[in-house]
Amino acid sequence: MPQSAHFLIALFFSFLIIACQPVAKPTEHVNAEEKQQVDSVFPPVVNINQLKQTAMVATLESKLPQDKNAIYASSLLYAWEKVGVLLGGKILVKEADTSEFYLINNSRSYLKTLNAYEYSAEAHREGDAFVATSSFNKALPFMVEMQKIDQTSFNNQPVKAFGIQYYNDEVARAVRILYYKDDNNFIVSLWCLDEGHEMYLYKSSTYKSTMAMLYKQMRGLISKGFEKKRRIDEEWKFKFTEDDKLIIPELRFNILANYSNIAGHTFYCKDSEHILQEARQSIAFVLNEKGTVLDSKAYAAGDSAVAPGAEKPHPKNLVFNGPFAIFLQRKNADNPYFAMMVNNPELMVKKP
Repeated sequence: MPQSAHFLIALFFSFLIIACQPVAKPTEHVNAEEKQQVDSVFPPVVNINQLKQTAMVATLESKLPQDKNAIYASSLLYAWEKVGVLLGGKILVKEADTSEFYLINNSRSYLKTLNAYEYSAEAHREGDAFVATSSFNKALPFMVEMQKIDQTSFNNQPVKAFGIQYYNDEVARAVRILYYKDDNNFIVSLWCLDEGHEMYLYKSSTYKSTMAMLYKQMRGLISKGFEKKRRIDEEWKFKFTEDDKLIIPELRFNILANYSNIAGHTFYCKDSEHILQEARQSIAFVLNEKGTVLDSKAYAAGDSAVAPGAEKPHPKNLVFNGPFAIFLQRKNADNPYFAMMVNNPELMVKKP
């Protein structure tokens, strides 16, 4: 994939090593095309230990770290699923139901987040050890570029951004406003050329303690938005007008994380005891102005009667200048395959 291509890309890999004795680390199963994508599109890989304000969470049910960026991808759970298949039985974890290892073993929120042809996962034996791997990559190309915004502010720090700073009808039709309460509480969706996938950006004054709860919160507000959109005095909230702005910080990262908090833990299958020696996951992600989608649905502009006492239409500033969440998912799926809580600018493209 050439670097100049229009893209919104996420590329994920996961590796697990399960053993009762040390084994060599597996080679990363990256074909030549995938490696070219990593080399040309993504920045060099960084160990998460080098980042002070970012963490990976293994499941949607994992507790989110306070004030840190939190990143989730379902690839780790797809790899863990193959361990049970290889061992031929149900895996038991005798730990508190709040522990990260218990959550990994019992999470079902990853199921059907991707179609079978969209990811690969397998497990095999290496001597006395078991090795499970999983990977998927997803390019979501857009048809036209959004406007590049040289500088915006996130938590009062200057970063590069993209969006709609000056109204353009073609680009504006690519943005769906799914919920709008005010400039600090709204949800937008950027339509992907791949109609089987959706991207949500969610900004709120209050957030939940897990990705699962946060996603449920967002879906509830989207449902409320559908109801409000039917009301003539609320219609303006769901139309992107010439007076509105959309500003999204540019994100670009390539992170490797070792889940040291679950390494060395014991699990059981068919009366046999096993040890999780290592679990690691890498997530590379790019989000910039080279991604948008042309929505062919027409929007009618016109004046609407407003009920007495209703909120009057005013310009909407859909600016992601503070904490917000990103979700990528297949349409009609119950859960996302990628989620990110953005709390700080550590993974954003800085303004020199």
